[in-house]
Amino acid sequence: MTTSDLFRGTEEQALYMRVLELETAVQQARLKRKRAQGPDYTGISNADRLRIFIDSNIVAIHRADVHGNVMELNDATVKLLGYAKEEFYCGAVTWKGITPPEYVHVDEAAIRQLKEKGTTDFLQKEYIRKDGSRVPVMLHITALDKEGLDCMVFVIDLTQSQKIENALKESEAQFRLLAEAIPQIVWMSYPSGRIKYANQRFYDFSGFEREEDDGFLWLNMLHPDDKSPLLSNAQKAYETNSPFNMEVRYRAFDGQYRWFLVRAIMIKDSSAKTLWFGTSTDIDEKKKIAEDLQESEARFSTLADAIPQIVFTADKNGDLDFFNQRWFEYTGLTKEQSEAHGWELLIHPDDLPRYLKGWHAAVSTGDSYETEFRLRPAIGTGKRTDKPYRWHLCRAVAWRDSDGSISKWFATWTEIERQKTSD
Repeated sequence: MTTSDLFRGTEEQALYMRVLELETAVQQARLKRKRAQGPDYTGISNADRLRIFIDSNIVAIHRADVHGNVMELNDATVKLLGYAKEEFYCGAVTWKGITPPEYVHVDEAAIRQLKEKGTTDFLQKEYIRKDGSRVPVMLHITALDKEGLDCMVFVIDLTQSQKIENALKESEAQFRLLAEAIPQIVWMSYPSGRIKYANQRFYDFSGFEREEDDGFLWLNMLHPDDKSPLLSNAQKAYETNSPFNMEVRYRAFDGQYRWFLVRAIMIKDSSAKTLWFGTSTDIDEKKKIAEDLQESEARFSTLADAIPQIVFTADKNGDLDFFNQRWFEYTGLTKEQSEAHGWELLIHPDDLPRYLKGWHAAVSTGDSYETEFRLRPAIGTGKRTDKPYRWHLCRAVAWRDSDGSISKWFATWTEIERQKTSD
C-alpha cells in the first residue's frame, strides 16, 4: 500500500467540508437577516453577502494583491497566523514576507494563473507565523480584477491533516519494515484476487520480478489441484465476511511445490474499499513430518496387531492412550473404557495394589517396569473359563526425547499361565 493511496483525497475532502460549512453559514446568516428585517425583506446585496461570507470565520480569508499587500483579513486569518490586522494594513507584514523561500515558485505559478484565467488551482504551501513556526496551508485564489490588485484568498489549515499524514507515513514505514523482516509471505489483495502489495519474500520464493507482476502472478504459483478450492473458499469467506484459512501448495522458483498455510482477514483502506490482508507461511517441513509420523504410527499399529501379546502405550504421565487389537479381544473393553481405567477391574484383587504401586513408581522414576500378575478376560468374550484368572507378565519401557525427558511408555502383557503352572 503506497502513501499516495492512503492520503489521496484528504485535502480535497477537507476543502469540500469547509465549502459546505461556508454555504451553511451563508444560508443561516441570510435567514437571520431576513427575520430581523421583517417579512418584506427582498434580499441583500452581493457586497453584504461577501461580508457575511468573510465574517463567518469558518475559514481563513483575506484580500490581497499580487505584490504581497494584504488589504483585509478576517479573524480566522489572525488566529491562524498570529499577526494583528494592523500589522498587515500598515504594510509591516506582507504575504510574501511570511512565505518561506522554497515556496516562491508556487506563488509565481499562482500569479501567472491569476493573470491568465482569473483564478488558481488548489495549491499547497506554508506560511511563517508570528512566533516563527510554520503552518501548512491549502490556498484557492480568485482575482476580482484583471491586474490581480484585488484578490480573494481562501486558506485552509492543513496542520491536523499533515499530522495524520505523517503518522500514517510512519505507520506505513513500520508496516513495511515488519513485512520485509518476517519469514512469511505478506500480501494485500482486492476481492478480485489482484495483489495490491506483496513483500520481497513473495518474489524471492516465486522467482517473479516485481516489475512484471500484474497482480495475478500468484495464480501461476498455485498447484492445479488447489486453485479451484482456494478460489471457492475465498469467495465464501468474502461473502460471509469471515477469516480465510487454508493449506495450499505453491510452486517455488525451482519448480518444486511446497505446502503453505494461507491466512487472511478483510480490512478497509483509506477510501473504505475492502482488501484482503494475509500471510502465507511455509509449513512444508511440518507437513512432511506429520505425514511421516502418521505413516510411522500406521506401521507401529500394524506390527502391534500382528504379534500375539497385548500391546499398549501410555503418555508421560502413565495414562494409557493406545491399544492393539489383541487388547480389545481379550479384555472386551472399548477404547473409552480402557482409557478410563476399566482394565483395573480385570486384574486379580490381590495383585492390583502391587501392580499399580510398581507402575506409578516406574512412571515417577522413568525406570523400566516388570511384574507378574493375574488377569481375567471380560465376561462374554468367549475365553476359556476353567480358570477365571490367567498369569501375565507386564513389561514397560520409557521412550525419551533428545533432551532425556520421557514422552511415551511402551508396554506388553504376555500370558505366562503355562510357565507358572508347570512350575
